[in-house]
Amino acid sequence: MRGCAALLMAVLVLAGCGSGRPKPVRAEGLPGSVVETDGHKIYFDCEGKGSPTVLFLSGLGDDSSSWGSVFDESSQMTRSCKYDRDGLGLTGLYGSLPPKARDAHDQVRELEQLLENADIPKPYVLVGHSWGGALARLYAGTHDDVKAVVFVDSATPGQGAALAAVLPPKRADEPQLFTALRNEPSADPLQSPENLDLPKSLAEVGKVTSLGSRPEIVITAGSTFTGDAAVLFPVWSRLQNELAGLSSRSVHVLAPTSAHYVQQDAPDVVMASVRAAVDAVRDDGHLAACAAIFRHAADGTCLR
Repeated sequence: MRGCAALLMAVLVLAGCGSGRPKPVRAEGLPGSVVETDGHKIYFDCEGKGSPTVLFLSGLGDDSSSWGSVFDESSQMTRSCKYDRDGLGLTGLYGSLPPKARDAHDQVRELEQLLENADIPKPYVLVGHSWGGALARLYAGTHDDVKAVVFVDSATPGQGAALAAVLPPKRADEPQLFTALRNEPSADPLQSPENLDLPKSLAEVGKVTSLGSRPEIVITAGSTFTGDAAVLFPVWSRLQNELAGLSSRSVHVLAPTSAHYVQQDAPDVVMASVRAAVDAVRDDGHLAACAAIFRHAADGTCLR
């Protein structure tokens, strides 16, 4: 009898733990759903069927609508999800961003809880643009359930100092980008998008120095730096190539006519990368050669 009582108590405890986890609910009038994560509500949208799950991570201050047709096409191939981080996009309808500093680890915790509370199935392919790429690097470097990563013109640790080091002498009519690179970013994270302490966050990201042998595809935009700013591109390209060195199974492709939002300027390059990453996960980690991946992409030049 005592054993039966103990078993009953264990069942009740486990049932209580399961019922205490937040559950997603459909967002009224919207295609996606809402779930509580890290003390606030997050809007997310998952479409399609199949494994692995492709998860799209947007740039700093961007909402998930930035993925446009790439998300729609990905969801026709496998389960695909996008979400708006705290304070952004449709998540902003459910509460404003609290006035406190955040860092990359805060955003990783938010993503962890989203995946768990929303029952988004493993394994994952992360597709990160700009700051979303840096966040994907940190998450992948600390979670084995990520089996492949696609970096879309991703932010990298040390990029500000590296770009500033090659600036020409200051002049009155220089591009605003040059002026911004010369000036130290505000020490107050509340003055930045998402209240993000970017220097601290990039330092956290930089601690991920290897992705092992997981399939990795790096996409570099070729037309972000034009005119006088073209002096910055060799540095940016080097940083992107170093990013491609995180994995022993990596591909680096240039989208030569695309500016920073490659998913909008050259969606065929991004979609070819997503498809290759999904195929690699389904094929025990075997990543196709760069030329094979982008043979039908009009705006893709293989670099690695």
